[in-house]
Amino acid sequence: MGRLDEIVDKKVTPGDEICVIEEFMAGPGTYEDERGWVRSAYIGVTVADILARTVAVKPYVRVPELPRKGEYVYGVVVHVKDEYAVVRILSSATGRRFRDYYTGIIHISQASDKFVRSLFDAVREGDIVKARALTTRIPVNLSIREPRTGVVVAFCSRCGALLRYRGGKLVCPECGNVEKRSVSAEYGVLKGLI
Repeated sequence: MGRLDEIVDKKVTPGDEICVIEEFMAGPGTYEDERGWVRSAYIGVTVADILARTVAVKPYVRVPELPRKGEYVYGVVVHVKDEYAVVRILSSATGRRFRDYYTGIIHISQASDKFVRSLFDAVREGDIVKARALTTRIPVNLSIREPRTGVVVAFCSRCGALLRYRGGKLVCPECGNVEKRSVSAEYGVLKGLI
């Protein structure tokens, strides 16, 4: 066992050398540096999977569980400007709830596959959107360019009633107001948890 005893149950801090890549590959809580060393990304204790030949770090503190790159998420639009919108990310579209709320940004270039003059034409404050995470750092860059993404629930900007999607338009059943949005093909259907 010799070398394995030196790798497993070792207390580490960020940047500490754990082993070389030839011994074990980098697992969760670790990374490989440019010289081929597996290093710790967290403060914690090392654990090894002998069969998979990976080493990981079990952190002492709770590590935030961010949306993964490419993952679909639900969020509420909390602020809109002409070039970007700020979204409070609530959950993944698969129902995985995040322990914390994260901020997402929809840039105007990610609002639609068609030309959008202003982001107010794509989303409004209070809208619930389904978006794809483009990054894993905060704020999370989001995209609503795909047909499955976009506004899934919208409210009338005049009276606050839930808008209905009819004939390619969002129509208010209470006051008759017609509004523009970048509407998801799944409008009105919330899959997963919010």
